[in-house]
Amino acid sequence: MSSFDHISFNKVLIKIPGDRGEMALATTYFETAVRNGSPFEAYYYLAEIHSASASNSGMPAHVASSSCAMAVSFYKHVAERGVWEEDLLRDAEIAWMTGADAGKDIAMLKWWVAAERGYEIAQNNLAYVLDQGLIQTILIYAF
Repeated sequence: MSSFDHISFNKVLIKIPGDRGEMALATTYFETAVRNGSPFEAYYYLAEIHSASASNSGMPAHVASSSCAMAVSFYKHVAERGVWEEDLLRDAEIAWMTGADAGKDIAMLKWWVAAERGYEIAQNNLAYVLDQGLIQTILIYAF
């Protein structure tokens, strides 16, 4: 695994080439992050790169139109994956702090959903709770 395979640890390092105008290198790093499971941020930065290419007046029309299509595709991915109306992490924290078994079950479920969406904090909270044995049972929900 390369040093740029995990976007959440390296997004600042990846943004640096883009900030210096090395868009091909930044694009390569973000594409690597996408291939290795980045759920959100890499798609956003790829959309920004393609959007900038599409709006570049010196770009040939056929390249600009394909960059525009790519930007729209990446922005669409971000919009579909983003959660804009609920705060699972906050709700899980409040539920956990009640101390009740039902609250812990709700917190676990919300952390689980947030972890599936790629929130590293939720992944860490869930792993810690499971590792420390802070819950007695794990409810299995059938969807």
